[in-house]
Amino acid sequence: MEIIRLTGDNREELDRFVMAAPDGAEFLQSFAWGEISSGSGRQILRLAAKEDGEWLAVATLIENSLPGGLAYWYSPRGPIFRTGLDEASQKAALESLAVYLRKHFPRAIFWRLEPSRLISKIKLKKVGDIQPSQTLVLDLENDLADSLQAMHQKTRYNIRLAEKRGVEIFSDGADGLPEFLRLMEITSQRDGFRGHSSKHYQAILAKGGEATKLYLASLDNKCLAAGIFSFFGNRATYIHGASDNENREFMAPYLLHWWVMAEAKAAGCRLYDFYGIDAKKWPGVTRFKQGFGGRIVNYPGTFDYIFKPLSYRAYGLFRSLRQKIWWR
Repeated sequence: MEIIRLTGDNREELDRFVMAAPDGAEFLQSFAWGEISSGSGRQILRLAAKEDGEWLAVATLIENSLPGGLAYWYSPRGPIFRTGLDEASQKAALESLAVYLRKHFPRAIFWRLEPSRLISKIKLKKVGDIQPSQTLVLDLENDLADSLQAMHQKTRYNIRLAEKRGVEIFSDGADGLPEFLRLMEITSQRDGFRGHSSKHYQAILAKGGEATKLYLASLDNKCLAAGIFSFFGNRATYIHGASDNENREFMAPYLLHWWVMAEAKAAGCRLYDFYGIDAKKWPGVTRFKQGFGGRIVNYPGTFDYIFKPLSYRAYGLFRSLRQKIWWR
């Protein structure tokens, strides 16, 4: 099996392959996401496993540096296998990709991956999730009126309330980024999480091209909620969102999602991915998202394909020690 390194000349071919994924297009394996991730200065690698002139699998990988001159590769929501590929061929493609990484990038001690399905007879170590292992997906092929009727009664009420109170939704491109960042700071403090850097959000909008959009929900020229969404292939994905502490009674986030659902359907998307639910970790956010209906999708999770067992064990000890010091 041949492993080829993809470049900008392969952009359209790579995206077509990822868009055809059996579980729906994964924006985190698109060419654009590699460009977004490169903004942090990390090396981006795009590989395809090819046999008899046909691509069997592709992987966008992000290099992460470790102490001692070591590193590991990370494939968010990847690799992606060709639709209909049998398990034996998936295994062969995955192993060929791993052999290529070990040979050409000797400082890498493991490959962190997030396959949509587990492949038997490959030894992978389960680790903590990076991307959420559970999400909520709404089918946009249904009539939107039917989707509205299938939502929780409170969700329908809040959508109509926001409309009645005069909340407006619009896409403002990068010009709306300052408002998004303001709301993100408020949201992270309120909900107790650490957001990304402003450069990361800026890179999403600047390098995501037409696939990424920022939507704002405002009332009387005041921004109440905002969200960054991707429109990639057949899937619209809610990537990041934020809302104000004030004027929450106007229910702007509900109308924001309802509006983007309509935009996504008009753009030809057939799936609306709320991207991440967890009743224990994010109970409020999960209840909010589940109010829109849809179906729960479970992923196997995050795994490490270990290249250098001794170095990997040392890495694990280092992480454990650092966490103990951090929590003191």
